[in-house]
Amino acid sequence: MEFDYLHESEELVLRTQAKQPCALLWQVLAEQGFTLHEDVFSLDRPKKPPIPVWQTDSFVSVDILDDGTEVFEREDQWNKVVLKYLLASQPRSGIPIFVRAAFALSNCLSIPVLFKGNLITMNDLERRLTEFADELRDRLGEPGTESVAIFIESTYPRRS
Repeated sequence: MEFDYLHESEELVLRTQAKQPCALLWQVLAEQGFTLHEDVFSLDRPKKPPIPVWQTDSFVSVDILDDGTEVFEREDQWNKVVLKYLLASQPRSGIPIFVRAAFALSNCLSIPVLFKGNLITMNDLERRLTEFADELRDRLGEPGTESVAIFIESTYPRRS
């Protein structure tokens, strides 16, 4: 893709073989420090010091799916969790927090972590995300800076 080097969102996948009840997942997410905002879970960044308006306010956002369809109710079932890290929209200090949270959730659910379709270890994921942050810094600016946010905003709308 033309804008891949921006690393706006990097995603991890936790996929089960059999469908699981959402009620149990909701409980595990809450135990791991995730917060339910309306119908979406996230692991939020601390409010102090204040987060600049151009940065994301979460370390991790969570999409919960059943056969590719997003689910929002405790009574539903799921077979895939997508953990998103908005790399370009926050300081690189969020990388280890994202990685630890993802692997803690993986361990609680006994589901391996997939990155770009392949199994990945905690150390390899942190290394890869740091390399992406370095690439963004070298090409455009440090992740989480206002100048990066302004540039990304200028790329919209994008044509497919």
